[in-house]
Amino acid sequence: MQKVLYLDSIFLHNLVPDFLILRLILKTLRKSTTFFRVMGGAAAGAGMYCITLCLPGSLLSGIFVKVITALLMLKITAPFQKGKELLTGLLLYFTFAFFMGGGMLLVKRLLLENSIRVQGDLLMLSGMAIYGLAAFLQDWKQRKMQTHFCRVWLPGDDGNFAITGLIDTGNGLIEPVSRKPVAVLDEVCFEKMSHCKRPEKYRIIPFHSIGTERGMLDAYEIEEIQLEEETGRRRLKQVMIAVCRERVSGRKKYQMILPQQWFL
Repeated sequence: MQKVLYLDSIFLHNLVPDFLILRLILKTLRKSTTFFRVMGGAAAGAGMYCITLCLPGSLLSGIFVKVITALLMLKITAPFQKGKELLTGLLLYFTFAFFMGGGMLLVKRLLLENSIRVQGDLLMLSGMAIYGLAAFLQDWKQRKMQTHFCRVWLPGDDGNFAITGLIDTGNGLIEPVSRKPVAVLDEVCFEKMSHCKRPEKYRIIPFHSIGTERGMLDAYEIEEIQLEEETGRRRLKQVMIAVCRERVSGRKKYQMILPQQWFL
């Protein structure tokens, strides 16, 4: 008994989901690239899948090929840096592929009595629907975070104390050496944390803003803080906090500006 493979159909049915998955990764990591680079990454993934169908291999080699293929797709799609960013992209790829594949498999099982052609077309449509839902949820989360406040517990000299923090999508401060995102805290609040002003934890954060072409902020690496959200408190360790000499909020609605990366 021989099995006939239509590689052109298989290529197309893998090209579309791969394209959508790469778009979701770019959206999640806030990276921009061209349509042709995304299509090139998706074509590389679909092409590698067709090649693996024609070659025998064990489960281990199959997993290895999938990882190599995903890395190739990410590199073609956008300039992902080595290390943490590339690993994050890789994990996102397999996470989105898992959920999209599960949704498409459910549709396939519901269409067992239909023709293969109809199944293929509806599978692509279901993949697009899953992409649309995921993109909507990402946009909804980002819109919610643009005006989202949360309670922040800081380690004071006399015990932990609470302030209000604003999750700011425009806060792009990065510590140059460690590449950690940086929060900005009122100097008045930081005066209650004098035990954190240790020389070995001191950093200088360059910044620019409206009215200030170039500037420097004093910053310290704090051992631990706590974020209080609707789901409860969670701890963040080894966070970078810069000290603002002026009020971060003119109306004193909040005392700290938080980087969005802490909530992704």
